[in-house]
Amino acid sequence: MKRRMKERLRDRRGFTIVELMVTLLILVMVTGVVAGGIPVAVNAYEQAVDVANAQVLLSTTITALRNELEMATEVASAGTDGVTFFCDNASTPSYTRIRNSTNADAEPGIWLEPYLKQEGSSYTANSAYARLLVPGIKINNRQFNKPQKTMLQAVFASITYDSAAKMFTVTGLKVQRGDQVFAEAATFHIRALSVTAGS
Repeated sequence: MKRRMKERLRDRRGFTIVELMVTLLILVMVTGVVAGGIPVAVNAYEQAVDVANAQVLLSTTITALRNELEMATEVASAGTDGVTFFCDNASTPSYTRIRNSTNADAEPGIWLEPYLKQEGSSYTANSAYARLLVPGIKINNRQFNKPQKTMLQAVFASITYDSAAKMFTVTGLKVQRGDQVFAEAATFHIRALSVTAGS
């Protein structure tokens, strides 16, 4: 046995060409499988991050809507174009409108638009002071292997108000990028804590 081992160690012959070709073929196949799986793993990771960011944006938007609408003391209008309400609990009592973005806005999303008091008792919308309720989240959009930054944005279908129950109903709140919806809250209610009787 020892003798045979010594002979093999002294033998200077290498691998045959067939053995080298088979090894090379196996190596190429393994490399191809690993390289092909990397983009799939990266896309799955990015989608998971986008969904997590959308859930955070949805939760933040619900909280921000709740914070604004709970303190409403009077509701002027509510519907698919948003809700206009008066809040005298703020440092400067005024009407505010919550609405979806329009083409004139700098960024897509849900906007707070204050109404400024004019002479007398009338109020006028002032879009110059409008601000996003919750800023959108920039995400990677890997189309055709060209990364582009796009925005996740929150939008709603309608905000209605039931004066008897003193309850706002927000329907169709979604976080989306273009037409792709990442998270949504079909319907939720916000009780107006400060609305006076008859509003």
